[in-house]
Formats: sequence, structure tokens, C-alpha cells
Amino acid sequence: MDERLPYPGSDPRTGRLCHDAVNSRAIGRRTTRKCRADPMKMIRFDRFGMAADVVECVEEPEVGEPGPGEMIVRMLRMPINPSDLLQTSGRYGASPPPLPLYMGREGVGYIEKLGPGVNKRLGHFVIPLTAPTWCTRVKVKAEMAVHTPVGADIDQVAMLKVNPATAYLMLHDIVHLQPGDWLVQNAANSAVGVYLAKLAAHAGYKSLNIVRRAEAGEPLREVKGAHVIVHDGGPSEALAAAVKAATGGAPVKLAIDAIGGPATEALAETVCEGATIVNYGLLSGKRCEIDPKHLVFRRVTLRGFWVSKWLELSPMDKIQALYDTLGKLLEDGVLRVDVAAVYPFDRIKEAMAHAAKEARGGKVLITPE
Repeated sequence: MDERLPYPGSDPRTGRLCHDAVNSRAIGRRTTRKCRADPMKMIRFDRFGMAADVVECVEEPEVGEPGPGEMIVRMLRMPINPSDLLQTSGRYGASPPPLPLYMGREGVGYIEKLGPGVNKRLGHFVIPLTAPTWCTRVKVKAEMAVHTPVGADIDQVAMLKVNPATAYLMLHDIVHLQPGDWLVQNAANSAVGVYLAKLAAHAGYKSLNIVRRAEAGEPLREVKGAHVIVHDGGPSEALAAAVKAATGGAPVKLAIDAIGGPATEALAETVCEGATIVNYGLLSGKRCEIDPKHLVFRRVTLRGFWVSKWLELSPMDKIQALYDTLGKLLEDGVLRVDVAAVYPFDRIKEAMAHAAKEARGGKVLITPE
């Protein structure tokens, strides 16, 4: 399913954001086709389990009027990420979250109401930095939302906060690579993986992209400097041979791990002495496995990365600068991933089931409409 509904400030033919097209009369007169007004819908779960089984769309009280320094953002699009699926099973974060949990950590919307002292324009599109976002409206501090690029595709902007930021920061903030250097990543067909390969190519780096199935590597085959390797599981002679054939024996200085378990050790076997492995996910549901010989004798570093923590600890000017950079890369066509479908909140269970499929043809997005 792909319902690309018109909304204030968009070109209904292209779905692109256009700040100047929004006016105060258009804001507030939106109504859904199924509901009598415009109810406050939210997505939540009150027990752990498979996402499609436990999530539900509920109506909640309105967020209320914005106070000093606050604004109301009417949400339009939100992606479903692997972390959302893990969250419903209680496997995401340092410990299971308290229940019930209202979901969503990213998305895009437009400013619907302004509180006293807020120097922003009604109708401008923003990305809230706070959670939850899987709701009709959010009330946020004005400084806790970043501007979006004008003219960009709404679906692509909706995905800007988490995955592109994760890929960009892991690529540029941890190891200082030079043009021509090699990096390796697993789960390379994921959204983060595709973003990372494209960003690496844009920076002049070369990437080894490990996928479990040959067809899963198709989105990467046209990326400059991206080499696709089909492999599943832990270290093997076949993987080592494939890496050597692709690199010609050149050192691999950075590894990006989304899986954990024996897949971490597989990456450790491919990198050079002094390299860094960055783990940002646990798709296997297992702890990272790595032989101490890599850490002790080969000076390989294993560390983690979580973009939510980066956002929590970074000053707002640094955060806006990051999203300005990502917005420019989006405008230039560097950052783009396929969208498989857009579902309304009322079909959230179908959306979650679709997002959980291994071969889904792109990201699954949701909308309150």
C-alpha cells in the first residue's frame, strides 16, 4: 500500500516540501477521511511481543496549547526502523522500557501552533528531536526541532533523523579515513547500510558490503567503490578470500557491525591491525563475539554507537549543523533509499508486519491519515 496524501505545504503531484505554500487557513482544517474531526491518534504497546501482535492505534487527549517557548507540530510521515521492532520485544535499550510505551523516535511534520516567544513561522516543516513521534501532533520546545530542506521529498526527509545521521557519524566521527581507504560493513542492505555505502562513495572511500543473499545486494551494486560480498554467519576462509580479492590486500581500517554474535568476529578477521569495529545494532539478538587476540595483540578496538545518545550529549548548534549537512546531501541526491509502502495509523499492524519482512523492497513509512 502507498497512500501519498496531500497536506499543507506540499506539492500533491510530487510530495515535495514547499514552505511558502503553507498558509494559516490551510493549517488546522485537515480532516481524515474516516474520522469526524482530526482526533489525536498515537501508536503504543502495553505488552512485549512481536510488533504486529502488540502494537495498537489509540485515540488520546489532545496535547493542549503550546506554552512559552513551545510549539505544536502536526506529524506527517514516520519510518519504521529495526529498533522499533526490537523495542516491542523488550530487546532495545539498556533495559526493557516501562509499559505502556508510546512509540516513535523520528518523523517530519509542520508547525501548526506557536507558543509565546517562539520566533518561527507557522507551516514550516521540522523534524522533532523528542519522542514519541508516532502521533497526530507533538508539543515540543522550539529548540528541540530542526529545520528541513525546502523542496525535498517528504518521505526521504521523514527518514533523516536516525539512519542517515547514524551512517554519517559512524563514517566521519570515529576513524579518520582518507580517500581510497577501505571499510567493511554487514547488514549492508539495511537503510543504514545503503546510506553508509553512498556516503562512503561521496567521500571517496571504498566499501565492502556484506549481505546474506545475492539479491539483497542489488541496491549497492551501482554505488561507486561499493563491493558486495554474500556471506552469512561467522568468520570463514571464503569471506577472507572475498575481502582479499576485492581490496588486493589493502588494509581495512573501519568495520560497521549491525548484527552482533559471531558476525562481529567475522568482521574482526577482515580488518587490519589497529582498526576499529563499531557496533550499532543487535539484529542477531546475541552479544558481540570477538576473540581477545584481536583486542590484545592486533590493537583492534570494539566500540558502540547510538545516535540517540549523540543527540542527547551534543549542543543544539552542532545538531543543526549535522542536519544541515544531511539536508544538503539529500538535495544533491546522495541520500536516498527506496520506500516500499506508506500505511495509515489505522493499519499499523499490517505496517509492522511488512517492516519485519526480510525482503520488503525498501522502508515502510506510516502516517496519521
